[in-house]
Amino acid sequence: MKLRLSKQNLRFRLNPKDMTELTEKKSVRDQIHITPEIVWGYNLTLTSVLSTQVFSKGSHVEVQVPEIEFLNWLASQEIEWNYQQHEPPLLVCIEKDLKPNRI
Repeated sequence: MKLRLSKQNLRFRLNPKDMTELTEKKSVRDQIHITPEIVWGYNLTLTSVLSTQVFSKGSHVEVQVPEIEFLNWLASQEIEWNYQQHEPPLLVCIEKDLKPNRI
């Protein structure tokens, strides 16, 4: 899973392995070690909530996505799924990585 941050946008790019893991385990996560003391983590979680929710605690970000929405998108030909948070403004995108061998 790749994460891109830019101007009030969170963009998650999922390769086929990530999509399978998210579907089967209901969660996919990753982390980056900024320094030996600082670890920043992020994850996507499928839930039974009715709308997408974004949470942040310390150096961790979690996006909870309605499972039915994710599964419908996954089965579709759509490459990108979007959620627009209003307060504060934030666009969350999930993309299917069709060429996962790129860096």
